[in-house]
Amino acid sequence: MLASLYFSFTEYDVISPPQWVGLAYYRKILFDDPLFWQSIKVTLYYAALSLPTGLVVGFLLALLLNQKIPGVNIWRMVYFLPSVIAGVAVAML
Repeated sequence: MLASLYFSFTEYDVISPPQWVGLAYYRKILFDDPLFWQSIKVTLYYAALSLPTGLVVGFLLALLLNQKIPGVNIWRMVYFLPSVIAGVAVAML
């Protein structure tokens, strides 16, 4: 992490030694690159919508699988079978 922080303040292409540029790249990203702000907006939009939706759907699915209804064992098996099969496949290999 410290090396990445250091290299973020340099111009470095792995072949030649790093050249110190300071905050030039950060200034370029923040003020000259319109795609940077678009990517921040899309990321915040995804985080605001996708994460809560996933948590609510997962919670509701967990509540449903914990109920005493007929056939719930079959649904539990269908839900957990991919996890079990992956472990068995790895163990067989």
